[in-house]
Amino acid sequence: MKVLKQKRLLSQLLLLLVCVLLGLSGCGGDSNSKDVVRKDVPKDIPIDIPDETPDENPLFTGNAWLSGPGGDEEEQWNYDGIDRPFISIKRIEGLCTFDNGLVSVTDMQNERDEAWHSLQYPRPANQPDEVTFPPYSFLCDKQPFSDYRKVMDGEYVWTYSNVNDAMFYGNIVYDTFKKYLGEPGLDHKIRLRVHYAGRSRDYAFWDGAYANFSDAFPFYYSMLSLDSVAHEVGHGVLNRISTLNSFEREISTDARTLHEAFGDISGLMAKYEFTGHTDNWIHGEKIYGFSRHLNKIQTESGAIESLLDYDDAGSNYYLRIGMMTYPFYVLTNEWGIETAYDVYVSAAKNCWSPMTDLTQAAACIQLAAEEKGLSKEIVTTAFKTVKIKLFDDGVLSHFYVESNVETSVETSVETSVETSVETNAVDNTNASIETNSLSFKFIDNSQSTNQVIDWHWDFGDGTESNMASPQHVYAQAGTYTIRLTVEDQSGDSDYFERSLEVAH
Repeated sequence: MKVLKQKRLLSQLLLLLVCVLLGLSGCGGDSNSKDVVRKDVPKDIPIDIPDETPDENPLFTGNAWLSGPGGDEEEQWNYDGIDRPFISIKRIEGLCTFDNGLVSVTDMQNERDEAWHSLQYPRPANQPDEVTFPPYSFLCDKQPFSDYRKVMDGEYVWTYSNVNDAMFYGNIVYDTFKKYLGEPGLDHKIRLRVHYAGRSRDYAFWDGAYANFSDAFPFYYSMLSLDSVAHEVGHGVLNRISTLNSFEREISTDARTLHEAFGDISGLMAKYEFTGHTDNWIHGEKIYGFSRHLNKIQTESGAIESLLDYDDAGSNYYLRIGMMTYPFYVLTNEWGIETAYDVYVSAAKNCWSPMTDLTQAAACIQLAAEEKGLSKEIVTTAFKTVKIKLFDDGVLSHFYVESNVETSVETSVETSVETSVETNAVDNTNASIETNSLSFKFIDNSQSTNQVIDWHWDFGDGTESNMASPQHVYAQAGTYTIRLTVEDQSGDSDYFERSLEVAH
C-alpha cells in the first residue's frame, strides 16, 4: 500500500511539473471529474460565490470557498481547484460553518442520536435538531482551510476528512436531484452526519431527517462515498415524491426493494453528474468494502437471478434489487442514462404504491416510458432479462438443478446439434449452485403463453441436449455455466443461465 502511495505521489508531481513547464492551468488530479475548476481563487481574501444566486436557490447562504484534503489511503485528493473544486460553505466574522443552506454536515464524534434510537421500532421519522447536532464549524482565516479529523490505524491514514468529503458530495447530490426532478429533492436542506456511532460500526442509513455515516474502521475506509450519500438521501427523496414512505405507512417487502434500487440508481446518477461517465456500475466501490454490481442481475452474493427465483431471497429485500437495477442498466444502453432515470423517476412519482410488487413496479416503468413517447417493447425486453413478464404473448426460460446422489443414472442424449433459435442478446449473471455430486437432473421450469416445443441445453462442458428435463453426469469437478434456450409454438424464444459448482 505504501509503494502504491509513493507511485501515486510521484505521478502527481510529474504531472504538476508538466503543467508548470507548459503553462497549463487546471490540469492534474482527478481526471474523471468534469468542470473541476470553477474559477481561480485568490488565497488571501474571503471568496464570494457568484455562480449561485438567491433567485436560483433561495436557501443558498454559501459565501466562501473551503479547501482541504479528502479521500483515503487508496485514493487521496485535495479540494484546491485542481484535484477537485473548492467547497462552498458559510463564513461569518471568522467562523466557517459546514452549512450553505442547501447542505449541512455534522460531526457526531462517534456518538449516536440516542433519543431517536431509543424509540420503539418501527421508529417514526427523525426531526432535525441543530441545537443538539449543530453543523461542524471552526475558526477560519481569510481563505478557509480544513483538515479536520483524520482516521488513522497507526501507520496509514484511513480517511483524511469526512466532513470535507460529505460537504462536497452533499452539494453534488443536491444538484443531481434538482436537475432530474426539476426541484430540490427534499423539502429541506440535505443534512449529513458523519463519524456516526462507534468507530467500528458500519452504519449508513436515512432516518427521515439525516443521512448518517459511520467510520466502519477497520473494515471499510468509511461508509461515506458519493454514491452512498445519494443512496441514503434518495430514500428521503422517494419518501417525498411517492407514497412509498415507510415512516408514514406500512409498505410491502417489494416496495422496500424499490427503495433500495432507487437509492442505488440515484447513486449512479450522482457519479455520472460528477464524472460525466457511465462506466462505474459498482455501488459502494469507493468504500473498498461491501458493494453491489448494478450491471449484473445477481448484484451480490446470494441475490436472486430472476423473479422466478423470488422465494430464494426469503425476507431479504436487498437480494431482489437486481430485478430493478439490471433492467435500468439495459435501458441505459438503449436510451442513455439520463432518459432511463427520468422514466424511473416518473414511475415513482405517478404509479408506485405502498403495496406494489415488482411486476407492478415494472409495469409502471413501462407506462411512464409510453407516456414519454418511448418504446414499450424495449421496456418489455429489458424486464424479460430478469423474467418479469410484461407481454401478452411470449416465453420465459427458466430451470432448476437437482443433484443426484447416485451417479449410475443414464445421462442425457448429448449432441452437437446447432440451433437457429434467436435468444435475448443481454448478459446474465447467475447464482452458483454447490454440490458434491457429479450427476444432475435439470428441470425445465419455463413459462409461456403458448406451449414450449423446443429445448436446447448447453451444459458448459462441451455437451448438449434437446430433452425437456435431461440428466447429465460431469466427467470432472469444476464450475460450469448451463444455458437453456427454449422456443414456443409462436416462435418466441428466451434463454436462462445458471452457474454450477461441481465437486467430488
